[in-house]
Amino acid sequence: MSFRIEEKLLINNIQILEFKDYLFSKKATVLYPKRIIKSLYFENSNGDMYRDSVEGTRPRKKIRVRNYPNNKNNSLYFETKISSIEGRFKKS
Repeated sequence: MSFRIEEKLLINNIQILEFKDYLFSKKATVLYPKRIIKSLYFENSNGDMYRDSVEGTRPRKKIRVRNYPNNKNNSLYFETKISSIEGRFKKS
């Protein structure tokens, strides 16, 4: 299983510009064009998945159906996201 590690940073407007300059200096590229994403998240009757997410409980999981309305194939993607101590993993 291949986990990814996510970090969230709180930055101000000046730091955003500095970060964009940093990415440009490292030759970072845009992976996806701007797009609309619609997601429908599933939950159990106790609201456990939402509560676990808000509280940062690990391990936890989210189950969703996602689509990209402007995409011509109009496919639906069933995804399960798992967050654990080791990192995050998504399977579609």
